[in-house]
Amino acid sequence: MKNLRISFFIISAFIMSNFAEMNAQPSLPKDTTRLLIINNDGTGLFCCGRNNTPQELIQMIILNYKHTYVNNFEWCVNAGSNANYDSKVTDYLGKGIDKYPRTIDSNMCAAIKGFIDNHVDIITLLRKTCDLIGVKFFASFRMGPDYQTAKTGTDYSHLYNGKFWWEHQNEQVLNKNGSKLVQLSYAYPDVQRFKLDWISEVLNKKVDGINFDFLHHPPFLGYENIMIEGFKTKYNLDPRKLSADDPRWIEFKDSVMTDFMKQVRTAVEKESLLTGKKILISAKVDYSNYKEQGLDIDTWVKEGLIDILIIGKEGFGGYVFDLKPFAQLVRGTTCKLVVSEESALASADVTPEMEKILLNGGKIKSRVMSTDEFCKRAINWYAEGAEGIEIFNEATNTGLFDAIGNPERYLESKTKNN
Repeated sequence: MKNLRISFFIISAFIMSNFAEMNAQPSLPKDTTRLLIINNDGTGLFCCGRNNTPQELIQMIILNYKHTYVNNFEWCVNAGSNANYDSKVTDYLGKGIDKYPRTIDSNMCAAIKGFIDNHVDIITLLRKTCDLIGVKFFASFRMGPDYQTAKTGTDYSHLYNGKFWWEHQNEQVLNKNGSKLVQLSYAYPDVQRFKLDWISEVLNKKVDGINFDFLHHPPFLGYENIMIEGFKTKYNLDPRKLSADDPRWIEFKDSVMTDFMKQVRTAVEKESLLTGKKILISAKVDYSNYKEQGLDIDTWVKEGLIDILIIGKEGFGGYVFDLKPFAQLVRGTTCKLVVSEESALASADVTPEMEKILLNGGKIKSRVMSTDEFCKRAINWYAEGAEGIEIFNEATNTGLFDAIGNPERYLESKTKNN
């Protein structure tokens, strides 16, 4: 309890001292008819040895979001199946590790340990800062977060995969031929319990919402014995003898994940009653194969299991798809429809080899979406029924956040100036 009191005092003092210095201008009014959501992976800010003090994190939030149209800030709380804070459910990233695949991994772990050693809870720090500038704070969970154990090349699993994963490798997702995938299967009750315990821990930190990122990384279910036997009981059929897109198999997978989401909603409603604050749930899914992944968003929307539906695609940005069916799905409900935009058009996660090139002054091929491209695409998405934009892999571009809040005005102004 003493450490908790110290943590609360430290966090409050840091926030108020920094906020006072930067409070000369009022926050930009937020447009609640068009949500602008920023997703941060929760570790990338620490890669280069920056943002590793409370003051720097607070300034990052205030400088980048206070005077922009940003409504919601999503902070990913899991790095693999480890946490980027001092969790009681799982280990924190880097605990017990003394060798790192890359320098950036060492920097990330050092920053996280520094906050923990100083009794500063990152989630509480960021949530309180967001409160002051009128931005809602969402804790984001990547729903298939673990890393494959490498047979060749760089092995990230020992750094990113938590203790629970190592102790439950008999509960991984299985392909039809019985081969293992890295993800743990949501078909197993103790896997669901692990996830729900972690979600409950984060809910206790008084967040405004929980974001479930199903883009990173499917699958969530497969041909595990518990799934095969359950399907046999219901249909007297072996699902391995059916096509992967058999409606009965898809419906069976959907029922497992929907049951999980119902448990999530129950936990969220319980916390909302305790705090007197409505806590929101958002879910991000792939536009093309969400049903096959067990993600029955039709039911989730109609039964009120989610408040924000985010549609996107894993991989590089620039994708195009028909948003109108999703707009039709949310019409007449309280669920808002948001499109996720991946800013990276040509790049990759930095490998140890790429890191050496960069450290020696070299360059690697990369391109991110320009502000003009973001705004033109936003106008098109809004025309198809979107009620907001989530920006992924671009967390500190203040000029973009200002422009995309009103893309029509931005492009019109640029045309006049040219």
